[in-house]
Amino acid sequence: MNFLDIIRTRVLIGNRFFKGIGAILYPDIFNFVKKYPRNINELEALYIYSLAKKSNDIILDIGSNAGLSSIVSAFSNKTVISFEWFKGLQDLSVFDKGFYTGEYKTNIEDFKNNIRNAGVEKNILLIEGDCLETIPKLIEDKMLKSFSFAFIDLDLYHLYIKTIENLLKITKGGEKILIHDYSAVGVKIAVKNLLDKFPQLKIEKNYPIFTLCIKK
Repeated sequence: MNFLDIIRTRVLIGNRFFKGIGAILYPDIFNFVKKYPRNINELEALYIYSLAKKSNDIILDIGSNAGLSSIVSAFSNKTVISFEWFKGLQDLSVFDKGFYTGEYKTNIEDFKNNIRNAGVEKNILLIEGDCLETIPKLIEDKMLKSFSFAFIDLDLYHLYIKTIENLLKITKGGEKILIHDYSAVGVKIAVKNLLDKFPQLKIEKNYPIFTLCIKK
């Protein structure tokens, strides 16, 4: 366990002393999160950043919205591919309780401004469009062959099912899939169905972000 892992572990249990050290050692992360307290928290940010620092492959950010989680990964100076269509939630199913059509709609200008202001434009590639179309197309064209981890923030049952099924086509073992919306009823059902269907998937952790791992 390296020092970043120790800091992350202490932050997760709420130790203010180690939080302070984390803020000193990783000021970019903590200062960035302070600007958007309602959108991303320091526990999630430090977890994403810790994975990004150890990444030896492309990082996927699926459902990037305004680009905040992409920025956290990009602070590691690794390559991040962000997927967003800027239309908000559409085609809700009976499982998707608590959401409404058009929720979380954002725009590409906010996304570009955020990554520009964070100084990480060179590390982030935005793929605009429906991820259920863009990801399979990239895989089919051999432009997306592998990834280290994927942070998914899609909210809806069918989006999680289809997106993870698509990603499993290029996994080799050891990849992680971070699920931001696990508290949502539809997402929990989607995860259960995926675990039942794909034996290579296993639960790695529940906190601060529910994480699936691909068995080697």
